[in-house]
Amino acid sequence: MEQDAQKQPEVEFQDSPNGVLFTYANHAEVGRTATDIRILFCEILGVVADKVMFQRRVQVTLPWLQAKLLARLLTSLVESYEKENGPIKAPKPFEMPKSPTLE
Repeated sequence: MEQDAQKQPEVEFQDSPNGVLFTYANHAEVGRTATDIRILFCEILGVVADKVMFQRRVQVTLPWLQAKLLARLLTSLVESYEKENGPIKAPKPFEMPKSPTLE
C-alpha cells in the first residue's frame, strides 16, 4: 500500500500548436524582476572594427524557482562533462563585450 502512495505520475510532453522551436545561441543576457528571470539567447555574428554584432534568437522567462532548478541541472551537467572530458577552458582574456540590453 505504501508503494502506491509514492507512485509518481506519468509524464507526457506535448508540442505547442506551432511546433517546437529549435535555435542556436553562443551568448546569453539576463534580466530579472521580483518574480522571474529573463534569458535572452543570442548568436554572436562577428566583430567588425570595434563593434560586436549579435543576433537575438529567443527570450525565455522563468520564475525564480525554475531558474534555481535549471542552475542546478546545468551545474550537474557541466560537472559531469568535465569529469569525462577535462575542464572547459575559456579563451584568455575572456571578456564578453556588453551586448544590447534586454527589452
